[in-house]
Order: sequence, then structure tokens, then C-alpha cells
Amino acid sequence: MSLKICRRNREGFRGEPSENSVGSQGKDQKLNGHRKGCITHWKVYEKKGLKTRAVGFLPSKVDPEKQKTFLVDVLFPAIQAAKSGIIELFFLDASHFVQGGVPSRVWSKVRMWVKTGSGRKRFNVLGSLNFVTKCVETIANETYITSTEVVEMLEKLAVKYSGKIIKIVLDNARYQRCELVITKARELGIELLFLPTYSPNLNLIERVWKFVKTRV
Repeated sequence: MSLKICRRNREGFRGEPSENSVGSQGKDQKLNGHRKGCITHWKVYEKKGLKTRAVGFLPSKVDPEKQKTFLVDVLFPAIQAAKSGIIELFFLDASHFVQGGVPSRVWSKVRMWVKTGSGRKRFNVLGSLNFVTKCVETIANETYITSTEVVEMLEKLAVKYSGKIIKIVLDNARYQRCELVITKARELGIELLFLPTYSPNLNLIERVWKFVKTRV
């Protein structure tokens, strides 16, 4: 296959991906003027870096321009400053773990039943992840994460990183973007970097917490 045809394939599939192998074979014939067998067709595209990918979903009200502006003008400069040691950059988020069982499968002649929690109780973790050191500060409870816990986290970070410039990336949850939190951050000299509306969820704390639990 010539370089010209390969480039045409990549551009064609990037702009208008096919939903199945039959459709991609038809697109191949349309782009290159010939049709390959199914096996040959798969091998050629795998060699060129094409593969089936899961489709993602974006909220209908998402604003890509605002997200791009935030990345370029706010987040990337903060990351560079953190790497240079000028500031301490944190990502803050909360996760809520349901206290219930996760069913599995076992070899048995009859179905097995295991007592577990009702699933109504939760273990809540508010965490802040240091971008550079990957150090995690947490505040946990079994009730609710509110602005009170966020203020407590701000005070905790202000004490531990006293004398340093602190910036925190967080989402637009009401208990995080409220007057109490904003006022306390201003008093402590902490800058809050709120993500644009409908940005992808951080989910960092949940991943880190699960990793920590597997190492305990």
C-alpha cells in the first residue's frame, strides 16, 4: 500500500469512523478503489495503528473552547510552576465509597449467601493530591462531605506547606464553590482554580485511595 493511500485511509477514518468491519471495508473500497478480504483488511489497518475504540460521551452543554482556554491559560502554567518548585499544586476531590458487598462466583452445588451491609452507609474521603510529590492528604467521615471539610483541608494544607504558594484545582460542586470556602482560601492565601463547567470529572482521589488500600 502506498504512502499516499495510507495517509488517505487515516484521514478518512479520523473524520468519519465506521461502526463495524463491513462498513470499514466499504470505506476502504471508496478511498482506495479496491476491496480487501476481511482478514487482510484487519491486518492492514492494525499495522497502520487503526483499531476499534469505545465511543465516549460528552455532556450536551460542554464548552470545548472554555476548557481549552482553562488548560492553556491556567492549568498548564500552574503545572510548569509546580514542576519548577515555584508553587505547590494540588488536585482536590471527594469520593464516596458504599459500605456494601461485591458479589463474586464460587464453585458450589447451591447458591451461597453472605451477610453484608445494606449499602446505605458510605465512607466519604475528601482528598488533595500533590501534583509533583504525589503525596495525598485526606479527611474522611461516614456522614457527609461539606464545605466544613473543605475548609478543614485548606487549613491543613496551609499549615503543612506554610510559607509556600498553594494552588488547588477543584470542580464546581456547591460545597466547594461556596462563600465560606472562597473566603477561607482568600484568608489563607490559597488560590482556587475551578474547572470549567461540565469538565471531565477528576476521579483522582478515588483511584489513589484504591491504590493505597491495596498496599496497606
